[in-house]
Amino acid sequence: MITVNFANCSLERRRFIRRVSLICLTMLALLTGGGVCGFLYLNADLKELSARKDSLEQVVAYLKERTGEVAELEVIRSAVRQQLARVAVLKEQRRGPVQLLDDLNRFLPDRAWITSISQKSDKLTVVGMALDNRTISEFMVRLGESKVLSEVDLTESRQADFAGVKVQGFTIRATTKFVGRVVKE
Repeated sequence: MITVNFANCSLERRRFIRRVSLICLTMLALLTGGGVCGFLYLNADLKELSARKDSLEQVVAYLKERTGEVAELEVIRSAVRQQLARVAVLKEQRRGPVQLLDDLNRFLPDRAWITSISQKSDKLTVVGMALDNRTISEFMVRLGESKVLSEVDLTESRQADFAGVKVQGFTIRATTKFVGRVVKE
């Protein structure tokens, strides 16, 4: 404790010192109270912000988990798209030979017949016989209208004898459109 000797001081001076001391003590008390209030206010804000930070961290963790799930789903989606593209190619290739044989059957004139068909890669070779060159020509024109054949060419035409009847043997080569066709995603 601080003791002040007022014995040598005048009354007015003592009153002045008391007032200044009272003002200083009041200011000190106000500053201390303000500091305590400020501390309590900031502490409450800190607790609130800490709680908010925790909840936001939980949200971030949840979103990271969901993002991971979405990334996994995108990988699965990509794999499914690739498989669907492969299936589409296989379907196209499956339809191709059936369509080819159907076209050969529909486009073959009555006065002609096929003795063999062979395919290597996308090249098709049709060997057959017809009663005349006009029938072979008609067959080639019809094959040119096929959706699964292109580049229809007569590579050989020869006279042959079939069961005592003179006929025209022929070899036609064409390119198939369905082999190795890539279907876009």
